[in-house]
Amino acid sequence: MIGVGKFNHESYFMSTDMNANNSDKILHQQQLKQRCFVTYFNLGVDCRKRGDKHGAIKAWTEALSINPNNPYAYYDRGVTKAELGDYIGALEDFNQAIHIHPRYSNAYLQRDKVRRKLLEDNNTFLIDFEDVFKFCQFGKYLLQNKDYKEAIKNFDQALQLNPNIAEAYYNRAKSRYKLKDRQGAIEDFQQAAKLLCEDNKIETLAKWTPFELGESNRKEAISYLIGYLAGNSSYEQRRLAASAIQKLAKTFPNDCQSAIPYLLENLSNSAPQVRQYALKALSLLSLPDSAIAEIAAIAEKDPKEYNRTIAQVILKKITTIEDEQEYEMNWVEYEDYLGFIERDSGLTSLQKIDRLN
Repeated sequence: MIGVGKFNHESYFMSTDMNANNSDKILHQQQLKQRCFVTYFNLGVDCRKRGDKHGAIKAWTEALSINPNNPYAYYDRGVTKAELGDYIGALEDFNQAIHIHPRYSNAYLQRDKVRRKLLEDNNTFLIDFEDVFKFCQFGKYLLQNKDYKEAIKNFDQALQLNPNIAEAYYNRAKSRYKLKDRQGAIEDFQQAAKLLCEDNKIETLAKWTPFELGESNRKEAISYLIGYLAGNSSYEQRRLAASAIQKLAKTFPNDCQSAIPYLLENLSNSAPQVRQYALKALSLLSLPDSAIAEIAAIAEKDPKEYNRTIAQVILKKITTIEDEQEYEMNWVEYEDYLGFIERDSGLTSLQKIDRLN
């Protein structure tokens, strides 16, 4: 295998990720993004030199999460995967590098080596894998160009060849949602999330939008939603994240308890709909006593009536639960009293009730 070197293709990165017409603020953000990408890329090189190949793959994966259109990171990750015996993963990375940079000769060379290795084991599987990749890539191209029906056809073809491709389910879900097939989209989002979690690729969920995470029906999505609630997110992202927590709380109420502090923080958000969906999510969770004052403040002072109403419902629910707990306690005391009377006087059950009345 050809070795990897530290990243120095700044002109390539700049040409793909920067726009001369952007404002100074966006330009500064892109420069920070570039430096962050280079840091992770070079960390991967250093890890590999130290013999930490798994660490190198993790670092290059982080780099690609920042810039998914850099062929060199795919190439170096592919080389390392091949060295670890992950030939399928390596082939996928080399294919992606070639897709981005069609004249990348080293990627062709390494891909041919991996293909020969796979041909020794299963020629039919290799052909199927290549076809799956082509259908997925063309489907993504059609999705980006808003040809959703044709995109779905390509993802269907990919899944007929291999029904365990999370990426195909995910992109088909996005296509179906654009065509207003909400139920089909939800089913595909859930299947994609299930496969990612089963394959230990949970970190891929970090790229999903709050809406998509909410439809995943996976408790693993909760930590990423908290990131949207706590991070430098837009009003819309916070609203959707709170709405997603509300959906997941119906299936994973205990796991969603960890989101309570972040939902409470968003009750002070200036956007009324952020407060609204944070309240809706909180209404499904077991709130600590410390939260009552904040809910009560919303119930009394929020400018929007619908928020005051939701907060009042939450307070009523808390009061009802407390009353039920008190009732249960009194009933236990009542039964204890019945037992005392029986032991003390030898009365029958009917006599005891008459005496109490």
